[in-house]
Amino acid sequence: MLESFPTLLILCDPSAPYTMLESSPTLLILCDPSAPYTMLESSPTLLILCDPSAPYTMLESFPTLLILCDPSAPYTMLESFPALLILCDPSAPYTMLESSPTLLILCDPSAPYTMLESSPTLLILCDPSAPYTMLEFPCVVNLV
Repeated sequence: MLESFPTLLILCDPSAPYTMLESSPTLLILCDPSAPYTMLESSPTLLILCDPSAPYTMLESFPTLLILCDPSAPYTMLESFPALLILCDPSAPYTMLESSPTLLILCDPSAPYTMLESSPTLLILCDPSAPYTMLEFPCVVNLV
């Protein structure tokens, strides 16, 4: 299970064995498009990834990740990487912080986060001034 915060987007390694996702109106979670997910949830400004057979428009695909988006939503392509593509609401106060080959997290650096815990296959970066520590968990990410 993933806990969500406002103005935080999480993109995860599709090879990680996640089985449950939670979302909020301003949280986007990307996962393995081959997993047997049905439509998770959507909001007027944010659409959550779902089964690729769902009636969404495919904007871009990569070897390990498919991102689907509601074409009527105010998304803008921010940046692409070999294994992922990021889409977000351009009116949100996001800033690109750091990326890895299979993960990029955009967040509001002014948010009062104090600690993030990650699994070996998921690294979460947020406010650069916060004292983060990478911890190992089997397949769960906790944002505290």
